[in-house]
Amino acid sequence: MSVYNAKYDGSYALVIGINKYVYSNPLHHAKNDAVEVARVLEEKFNFPKENIVSLLDEEATKERIWKEY
Repeated sequence: MSVYNAKYDGSYALVIGINKYVYSNPLHHAKNDAVEVARVLEEKFNFPKENIVSLLDEEATKERIWKEY
């Protein structure tokens, strides 16, 4: 039985989690989910930490998203 072993050392991730919205009801888990996704990418998929950018709540502005993208 073979096991698929992906290599993500050259991969990048932009992870966004927004709970607080100006014109909509707040979400309750988006921020925590984003933090967990970033952790899993690093710990389980071996993404280099410096290749993961997390933008949470007010950090996730249009300008910042484009900058990090």
